[in-house]
Amino acid sequence: MPGTRLAPFELQRLDGGRYQWKPGKTTIVTVIAYWCDTWKTQYQRLDATSKALRGLPFDSVAVSLDGRWTELAKAGTWGTLLTDPGGAWSKPLGIDRVPY
Repeated sequence: MPGTRLAPFELQRLDGGRYQWKPGKTTIVTVIAYWCDTWKTQYQRLDATSKALRGLPFDSVAVSLDGRWTELAKAGTWGTLLTDPGGAWSKPLGIDRVPY
């Protein structure tokens, strides 16, 4: 999926609002599930990448497949937390594991 062009999508943000994405902006999209401890390593990588790219025109989003949040993730400075419980967005893309 790296480098793949995505169709426009809309998912729920942590604050309950809606996040709308459309082609035309560079976005790092990572798929996570908080039941899987790999998100802890991924979180550190996203944080380091965000700091290294600070000032460049890009967005970073993490999509939680299980719809859960953690306090550590809420405190992140690296991007926007989204949720896709049930996989309405991720399943049609063939995302079948985390992180992706």
